Amino acid sequence: MKKLFALSLVLTLFCLPVFGQDYVGRILGTVTDESGGVIPGVEIEAVGVGTGVSTSTVSDDAGIYSFQSLLIGTYTVTATLTGFKTSENVGIRVVSSETVTLNISMPIGELAETVTVEGGALVVDSASSSAAACAISSGSGGD
Repeated sequence: MKKLFALSLVLTLFCLPVFGQDYVGRILGTVTDESGGVIPGVEIEAVGVGTGVSTSTVSDDAGIYSFQSLLIGTYTVTATLTGFKTSENVGIRVVSSETVTLNISMPIGELAETVTVEGGALVVDSASSSAAACAISSGSGGD
């Protein structure tokens, strides 16, 4: 009987790490205007690139927003508010149990205008063993 109890205890201890794995991550940040002032009431949407699943939130009085339980994957985060250009951040990677800080700057403009920010990739120069970040492209669409 003691051997059976000891065996079940050992098996239970080996299984505990499996239950502790987390398949969600978080995105949070602050929404500001071009001068650095916080913007409350901004509608922010995170869409999973692989799944198409959409989650929305609104920035609070301090301009802070958060997505607390996003499945791991790559997301496009879009922020919209009347009187400001729509800000679209693509390629935001959420990994298990990590928090991604994504601060969003929204230029003043028409609602139909969109600013797209794409994450830059790390470029490795194999000849000199140095690394540099690629330029981040930003564009503005019209009506």
